[in-house]
Amino acid sequence: MPVRFGATICQIVPFPLLRDDFVFAESIGLDNAGVIDQFGIDGAPEVPLLEAWTTLAGLARETERIGSVRWSRTSLSATRGCWRSRS
Repeated sequence: MPVRFGATICQIVPFPLLRDDFVFAESIGLDNAGVIDQFGIDGAPEVPLLEAWTTLAGLARETERIGSVRWSRTSLSATRGCWRSRS
């Protein structure tokens, strides 16, 4: 099984900036990038946080190869090929 590398990119920025981060992650060869799956950040409720599944759907449209990973407090759900926008 090959070793794969990825990054968790917190979705606390507007979507266009987050999209740029995912496109950059893909351009440097990362296999996946993830967002956190929660509705707020503990201790910082005023920080806006994009919803995970809708965000991943939008990001899938913007990448060609990168898979996505959704993080939650209790589990890791690797969607891998499900969120790839183009094969």
